[in-house]
Amino acid sequence: MMVFSGILKSTNQNTSHPSATATIDSTSQQTANTSDERSKSTSPTVSATAASLITNPAGSPYIHTKENLLPLDAEILDLRELNHSLEALAAIFPDVQVEVFREMLSSFEEESRLAVVTEALLKHKMKYVRGRYRVASKEREKEKADDNEDETKLQDSKGIVPVEEKFRSEGYKKAVKTVAYHEFKGLPRSTINAVLAERNHSYTLARPTLVDLSSKSWRFSISSFFSRRKPLTAVEAGHHPLVVWQSSGQGSIMPTIKTTGSPELDQELFDSLIIPLQQRALLEREEKDHALALEINNHEAEEQEALHDCECCYTAYAFEELSACDIGGHFICFQCIRHAGNEAIFGQGWQRNIDLNGGTLRCLAAMAGECTGCIPQEQVRRAF
Repeated sequence: MMVFSGILKSTNQNTSHPSATATIDSTSQQTANTSDERSKSTSPTVSATAASLITNPAGSPYIHTKENLLPLDAEILDLRELNHSLEALAAIFPDVQVEVFREMLSSFEEESRLAVVTEALLKHKMKYVRGRYRVASKEREKEKADDNEDETKLQDSKGIVPVEEKFRSEGYKKAVKTVAYHEFKGLPRSTINAVLAERNHSYTLARPTLVDLSSKSWRFSISSFFSRRKPLTAVEAGHHPLVVWQSSGQGSIMPTIKTTGSPELDQELFDSLIIPLQQRALLEREEKDHALALEINNHEAEEQEALHDCECCYTAYAFEELSACDIGGHFICFQCIRHAGNEAIFGQGWQRNIDLNGGTLRCLAAMAGECTGCIPQEQVRRAF
């Protein structure tokens, strides 16, 4: 009987499992539905986080390569039409500053805006332009040199109007104001807003003026004295406050910029700050590699007894650092070629060292009889 009762108990326990399993399944289903609803409700946040992770795979808000830049947002329809009208007016009136077109397009109504502005300029040009004509290129270069302002125009490949002269989106304007407020804390916000409005809210064009104003402000002098901040400069990109130097993980540091929230401003800062620093670092690395390669080559040539004497200075060089004249085959080192070229241009050796017919250097070999040969132009270019 005890064995039979034990079998009955085990049977009852087995029959109770399906209901428990059904309860667990329903509970898990409800949990899954709840999680799905939560994921749907928080989809914008998740997508924004995913976008930031795509911007930088490491999850860092810093940009150091073009792959970290977000794609530019599509222009709003009204903004795109305004920029198209701006390009059309710049083509029709090439002698008028783009600022005039922006003011007129903003003041007239949307319907037939381009036609109305064109007709108004044709009939009353002096009234709307008020002397704001484009300056000649030579005078503009002179003004830039006097003002010491780097106003490099980022020419748009799609039109004749530079990017900084076009209508800007509200997101770009907001990001520029945020960056300017943070960088120039010693200046009143009204002053910053006035400079940005004068420069069409272009950060690249407005920053030199803001730097000049902040250097004359007593607030900046006091704050920089207590915080030991370096004075702001408008030229040196390596000391720009938006440039953050981070470790590359390979024993060196690399320049990065922090995202501003505007892909357009990020692109502008990357092109004006990071790319020049990367190009300069690349040139420095190439020069070091070239010097190291020459040193190794000379060392190996000396070990193999493969050095040749220059017939001008009689110094031993590797074959790769020598050239030869086209008649006597005299070996001339690159250093002597550089010295002769500099003497011909900046000294008094033009008549003696330069062959006017061939446009190159004469043979520099020190010998009893004068050699009438010349050094090929390709070898002269290699020497420099």
